[in-house]
Amino acid sequence: MHGLTADHRRWSPIKPHFEQQFSVYAMDRRGRGESGDTPDYNLMREAEDVVAVVEAIGEPVFVLGHSHGALCSLEAALLTDHISRLILYEPPLPGIAPPIPPEIPDRMQALIDNGESEAALELFL
Repeated sequence: MHGLTADHRRWSPIKPHFEQQFSVYAMDRRGRGESGDTPDYNLMREAEDVVAVVEAIGEPVFVLGHSHGALCSLEAALLTDHISRLILYEPPLPGIAPPIPPEIPDRMQALIDNGESEAALELFL
């Protein structure tokens, strides 16, 4: 599961190495790559997407999640017993990063409402 600003192609450089030992399924998170989106973001919907892919495989799997994809994967692991290993790479867990200043979400929303999504992303990062 890729991170915030990526899609399934993020794994292209290392995918051949994993494929020497594993079947690899690289999915797109909602609104990324070839995936559709929903108007309101919800972490649990993304976790359910991971669960849907994992359960469609039909056997226990290892899940590698990067950054925000690691959070989605962690939540997914709570929803299914088909994840036998969970590898979390750079998860943005609460308490590790400095707290977000309280005015940032409102500033980001104002930029989004004004059609400046790239500026909102820069502010977020």
